[in-house]
Amino acid sequence: MKKTIACLLVTLCFGLFFAGTSGSLVNWKMNYSDGIDTAGKNGKNLFIMFYTDWCGYCRKMNKETFQDKTVADLINRNFTPVQVNCEKEKKTCDYYSINGYPTIAFTDSKGKILRMAPGFLSPERMVPILKFMDSGAYKDMDYATYIQKGYERSYRPSGGK
Repeated sequence: MKKTIACLLVTLCFGLFFAGTSGSLVNWKMNYSDGIDTAGKNGKNLFIMFYTDWCGYCRKMNKETFQDKTVADLINRNFTPVQVNCEKEKKTCDYYSINGYPTIAFTDSKGKILRMAPGFLSPERMVPILKFMDSGAYKDMDYATYIQKGYERSYRPSGGK
């Protein structure tokens, strides 16, 4: 009886631990080649999240950041979102010199790096970065200048093109 209760508790704990990692509001492509193909067709820049299964902050971003409606809407509307598991797509991660997780990369539709953001990003930190990239401001200034001058407040969505 004690073993049965212990097994049930372990199962419940694993279920709670991994809850929220699926069913994301973001319409992810689950490998790099699918993302590149889609971006080539729709002309949108890529939003790539490099992760590993064992990365706690990657799971936290999936559970918190990518479940935020504003974040998900900005990503889905303006980018081709791709998740790249660096344990399964090592060549892609090596190509982009990924050495920490999570790492977000913004690339053009052909995969050329525009900007990278390593580490966990909360929804509050992610939204202005998404606006910075979508607005095209990254072409003319750095992110600090964009925030300092208050350009985020005048953001107008590009629609991804």
